[in-house]
Amino acid sequence: MALTSQLVLNLARRELAYSRRTFTALFLAITIGVTALTAINSFAERIELAMAARSGELLGGDLRISSQRDLQPFVDSLPPALKPDATVLEMPSMASTGEQLQLVEVKVVGGNYPLLGELQIRDQGLQRQPPAGSVWVEPSLLTQLNIDVGDTIELGFSQLTVAGVIDHEPDRVAGAFSIGPRVILAHADLADSRLLQPGSRFRTRLLYGRPPSELDSLQQQLDKILPKGSQLENAREGLETTREMTRQASRYLRLTAFAGLLLAMVSVFLSVSGLLEQRVIPVATLKAIGAPSSLVLQTYLLLLVSTALAAGLVGVTAGMTLQNLLPQLLGNLLPGDLPKPSNQAIGQGLAVACMMTLFAALPPLWRLVKTPPVRVLRSAVPPAGSLFGKIGQALAGMATASLLLIWLAQDFKLGAQASAGLFLLMLLFALAGQAILALLLKSVGIGGLVWRQAVTGLVRRRTHTLFAVAALATGILALLAPSLIQQDLLRQWLVKVPQNSPNHFLIGIQREQVPDITQLLAELGATQFSPQPMIRARLVSIDDTASADLELTTSRARRMAERENNLSWRRLPEPNNPILQGLWWQPNTEQHELSLEKEWAELLGATLGSRITFEISGEQVSGVVTSIRQVDWERLTTNFFVIFSPGVLADAPSSYVTSFRVSEADADSLRQQLIAKFPNLTVIDMRQMLAAMQSIIERLASAVQFMGALTLLAGGAVLLAVVVAERGRVSQEAALLRALGASNRQISAIFTLRFGLLGTVAALLGIFAAVAAGAVLAARLLHISYQPSMALLGLTLLISGLLVTLVGRAGCQRALTESPLTLFRETN
Repeated sequence: MALTSQLVLNLARRELAYSRRTFTALFLAITIGVTALTAINSFAERIELAMAARSGELLGGDLRISSQRDLQPFVDSLPPALKPDATVLEMPSMASTGEQLQLVEVKVVGGNYPLLGELQIRDQGLQRQPPAGSVWVEPSLLTQLNIDVGDTIELGFSQLTVAGVIDHEPDRVAGAFSIGPRVILAHADLADSRLLQPGSRFRTRLLYGRPPSELDSLQQQLDKILPKGSQLENAREGLETTREMTRQASRYLRLTAFAGLLLAMVSVFLSVSGLLEQRVIPVATLKAIGAPSSLVLQTYLLLLVSTALAAGLVGVTAGMTLQNLLPQLLGNLLPGDLPKPSNQAIGQGLAVACMMTLFAALPPLWRLVKTPPVRVLRSAVPPAGSLFGKIGQALAGMATASLLLIWLAQDFKLGAQASAGLFLLMLLFALAGQAILALLLKSVGIGGLVWRQAVTGLVRRRTHTLFAVAALATGILALLAPSLIQQDLLRQWLVKVPQNSPNHFLIGIQREQVPDITQLLAELGATQFSPQPMIRARLVSIDDTASADLELTTSRARRMAERENNLSWRRLPEPNNPILQGLWWQPNTEQHELSLEKEWAELLGATLGSRITFEISGEQVSGVVTSIRQVDWERLTTNFFVIFSPGVLADAPSSYVTSFRVSEADADSLRQQLIAKFPNLTVIDMRQMLAAMQSIIERLASAVQFMGALTLLAGGAVLLAVVVAERGRVSQEAALLRALGASNRQISAIFTLRFGLLGTVAALLGIFAAVAAGAVLAARLLHISYQPSMALLGLTLLISGLLVTLVGRAGCQRALTESPLTLFRETN
């Protein structure tokens, strides 16, 4: 036993020394695949842990009632046992120092807020509510208004002292999507500020913190009397919802990682197959002199498992290091500080390294040890294996990859669909590559020696060539498609907005203020303003079908049906909103007529003649659809999904809103004078909003490109595996060409052209697929126009072709320097 073990170790050591380049390629392929997998898995796990740990804090309490309406009358009607333990109101407003203005998110807290988690104020520790006449603010507001703690700011009609800086807010969701810095105000100071006006936009939350034994009974009682348009949630359900949301996001992240892992599996397959094909004659010689098949099997299993474990450890270490870069790329899009990952991703990485290596190696290794040595030695040609054997090996590899994908996605249906899609994609790449090879083969007769040898070399090893083409094209697709969409999405936000469009919005205008504000805007040089009434309403029914019973097919349609809508009324149509169906009403009409925005009508299934009913402040108002119009949202003018004919909503509670344009030089002065005279107004600078959106898009795109780079790196490992696997045949071909009189310059040109053709074909296929994928995503997911950058496509083609050429050419350098006799001896 000891002798056998020693013999296995000696043979393994010699084999490793002889085939070190092949094992190096195998090591790199496994390392890259495990790195991508570990980085994404551990990062996804950290997000899941963070969201699970903060679910109760994010909810704000054990039970929460939320609404976009004023719930104070509901609270006043509750018996003492059902009154909330804390209240929260959130709304946009303007904070001012007299000289500078800043749009802020005001949070009004009352009762025993916070019920869960900790509200940390810098240098003051844990707190509940700011003292009377004061506020707490986020650090960014100090910088933006150039103030310090102790200074005074104007908020609404109140002068408030900045009493502290917020370091941590327990129920604050990711701050990147906020419209401005947070300002926390005590509920006792809300009335004096007069921030709440008829038609104001705000969110109300009633929070309950009770013992677990009382929660079910409390929830049942509140559910029976819940106001319309309100939502009742508990921490347990919120946790499950959060987990499902983060679980879905994690699945897609893991599917992204699998693209790199799949390419790594291809390179492992090529490396192992190339290694074992090169060792057919030495293994046959060993068996001919009496070595048992078990010795050969143990030797190669030891080598492959050792390589897989070593590469897996390196990949896990690199992945755990790289996953720390993703939070830095995404910044404050993430839910606060992420906890440390567990060791689960490490175990998965090592398991995957061994699984993909063994499943790639076992079919050819089994065939190697079972092939009779006399068959090999008589022909001196390594047996290629039967067609059924190759098909079986391919099916085994596909089954292994599918099982890994389903396991990593943690969802059988999603994993199976993604697996089928990825393999279909690679199959299409292989078929397209086959067609291109056929065309190249037809051109052999019209080219010279260099062209003929370059093309026939690709065709001769057709299987390896097609694997390399498919893998490299998939890597280019994974990296290029997000880049194309990112460029187009940024153009949508930054370029599609017409130069002369309004650049500010003014909200919270009261009806009696409209004449004075209109006059002031004109005096201050603003243009394109036209205050429009805005009425908050909830959809009740369409054609007598309750909103809850509408057959809606998308989540967006369901949100539109459930949320409160902003209605308006007009006498004349907006000039830039053409009527697509029906007719606009007469200015003096007395009928209850409606005009709908095209997409809103399509999502909710409303058509001309539909009767739609809304609820406004407890009263129902109906109208018949007489026109459907196209809204030009890109102009940033004041638009509404639903517009009533005049007179129907004249007495409904409303505020007014308008967009306007002002020169950049006059913008600050105009905002200051508006807020000084009308403190209840909120001015939104669209330039700041667009800049914030650009920042979000760029961070998300950076994270996607980060994963795309790992995928392309895995594609590079495939190329390296192809080069190493072909090293013996390249050396033999080079020796034969030199023996027949070819110069080093000709041989160098042949290999350069061969790998140049390989890189160009793969780049072309990847580019075509990326353009098609970008078009589908732009149309189906993002709903944006799509104009791929020709410069980016050309640069991708150039860089990909050059990279493949240089790597392939470098791998063949030794074949150009050794003598033909040395090369013949090594390859035979």
